Amino acid sequence: MNNWYTYKLGELINVQNGYAFKSGDLKESGIPVIKIKNIQPPNISLDEADCFPHELTAKLNQFIVKKKDILISMTGSHISQISSAVGKVGRYGFDKPALLNQRVGKLYSKDTEKLNDDFLYYYISRPEVQFELATNAGGSANQANISPQHIKDLEIEVPSIEAQRRIAEILFALDDKIELNRRMNQTLEFMAQTLFQKLFNSEECDSWDIVRLGDLIDIKGGYSYEGKFIGSGDAYLLGMGCVSFKDRFIFSGARPYSGDCKDAYLVKPGDIIIATRQQSDNLPILGFPAIVPISFKHKKVIVGTNLYKVFNKSDLNNNLLFQLLKSDNYKNHILSNSKGSTVRMITKDSIENYEFKMPTKERLQLYQNTFITIGDKLESNIEQSRKLSQLRDTLLPKLMSGEIDVMQTKLDELHEPVLS
Repeated sequence: MNNWYTYKLGELINVQNGYAFKSGDLKESGIPVIKIKNIQPPNISLDEADCFPHELTAKLNQFIVKKKDILISMTGSHISQISSAVGKVGRYGFDKPALLNQRVGKLYSKDTEKLNDDFLYYYISRPEVQFELATNAGGSANQANISPQHIKDLEIEVPSIEAQRRIAEILFALDDKIELNRRMNQTLEFMAQTLFQKLFNSEECDSWDIVRLGDLIDIKGGYSYEGKFIGSGDAYLLGMGCVSFKDRFIFSGARPYSGDCKDAYLVKPGDIIIATRQQSDNLPILGFPAIVPISFKHKKVIVGTNLYKVFNKSDLNNNLLFQLLKSDNYKNHILSNSKGSTVRMITKDSIENYEFKMPTKERLQLYQNTFITIGDKLESNIEQSRKLSQLRDTLLPKLMSGEIDVMQTKLDELHEPVLS
C-alpha cells in the first residue's frame, strides 16, 4: 500500500486502566461507573450502571470518561466464547461524564495529527483485532485477561491523516444512520408501550371480561437440533440469543443450519417466539418475546431449543400481542411462576394461564391499525440498519487495508445501494 506506514500501536496510543472502586462505594445514583458489562459493542450502555455517589476528586480525574472515548474490556472469555470474549470495544456516546472501572481500558491517540481517534476506533473494533487479543490473552481456563502491553503490541497500518479522516467519515456516516434508526425505534417502542397502557387502562375496565392467554394463543416447544449441523446451510436456527429485554430481535442469535426439521418448527416474519429460560439476572429474558423480522423473508427459519413458538389464534395482531407479552403484569406473572435457581425456567402452562382483562372489540379496533403502523415502521428501520451494518462490515476491511482509494471515492457511491 502506497503511503501507508506500519507501527506498533503503542507508538501511537496511550492505554488508561480503570480505577478499582470498592463495591460498597457504588450506589444507584451519581456518576455512572463503566464496567465490562456496560460495553455492548459498538456502544456503551448505562442500563443498570452502578454509580459513584460523591463529587469528583483530583485522584479520579484520569479515570473520567467523556463522549466519544474508546473503551475496551480487558477481562472476558477466551476465544471459544466469542460473544463474551475479552477485547470487546465500545464508544461512549453520552454528554454526561462517567468513570472508568478496573479491567476496562480507555484508548486514545498520543498525537491526533498522526493517528485520528475515529480511525483508531474502527481499527481496534475489527473482529480480527479482538480475535488476536483473545487468542494471546492470559488468565485461567474460565477467564481471559489482556494487559495494556497486549494492546500496544498490536501492529497498525495507517495512511495519511487526511485519508484516516476520510475513512472515518465514510464509516461514521453509516454508524450515524444506524444510531439514528436505533433512537427512532426507541421512540416508536415508547409510543407503542404508551398506546398499550392507554388501551388496557380505562375507567370501563371493571366491566371487561377476564381472559386466559391460552385461549388466544397456542405454544409449541422448539426443535431439538443437532449441533453438527450448526454453522453452515441455507436455513437459520433461532436460539435464546435472539431474545432481548430491550430489542424486538437480536440477529446474532440466528445461526446458519444445514439440518432438517418438521414444518411445525418453522417460523416466518412477524411470528412471535418466547424465551423459556434465563441463566443470568443481568439478562432478564425469561418469558420475553421476540418478533421474527422481515429480513428472513423467503428464508427457512427454525425455532430452536429453549424457545416457544407462538400460534396466534385471536383477533389481536402480533404487534399488540408483543406488547402484551412485555407488559409489567405479564412479567410479574412469569417471575412468580418460574422454576429453578441457577437456571430459571417457565413452562407452557404458566404462560397460557396468565389472565388479564380484555378490552372490548370496539375499543381494540380503534387501536389495532396504529399498532400495525408502528410495527411496520420499526421493521423498516431494523431492516435498513441491518443492510447498513452489512455494508459497513464489508467496507471496513477494504478501507482499512487501502483496497478502496478513499481520496478518489465519493461517499454517496458507497452508500447508494442501501440508502436508495
